[in-house]
Amino acid sequence: MADTAANHRVLKARPSCATAFQATENAVPAARAYVTAALAAWGLTPLVEDAKLLVSELITNAVRYSADTVVVRCSVSEDAQFVIEVGDSSPELPKIGTAEPLDVHGRGLVIVEAVAADWGAYRVDGGKVTWAALDLEKTN
Repeated sequence: MADTAANHRVLKARPSCATAFQATENAVPAARAYVTAALAAWGLTPLVEDAKLLVSELITNAVRYSADTVVVRCSVSEDAQFVIEVGDSSPELPKIGTAEPLDVHGRGLVIVEAVAADWGAYRVDGGKVTWAALDLEKTN
């Protein structure tokens, strides 16, 4: 019962947080830790494993295509979803690829599509934002 009440408080407050990372390989584990901390602070720890997988895929793509920094934003939406947004300096919108069995790249968005309740991307001045959402119902 306490968990449900906590989730209602989270939905009412609609928390959000954001930080920037240098576009290096160190950004991936740092983003996973950042998302994990946000979920713990908001009482949404049942989402941690899926959220870490999503942010890993999103930030890996961002680091690959960004020239300088990447921004990670976490929020709770009005429609009861935990949303991870990753912004980078590339204006090229991501596309789901088809990877051959031995290919190193090309599976990230397939994973995002399989795990997320929804995902997408949009252009912003100076780049793009790719996002993925998880339903909060998994926390009950």
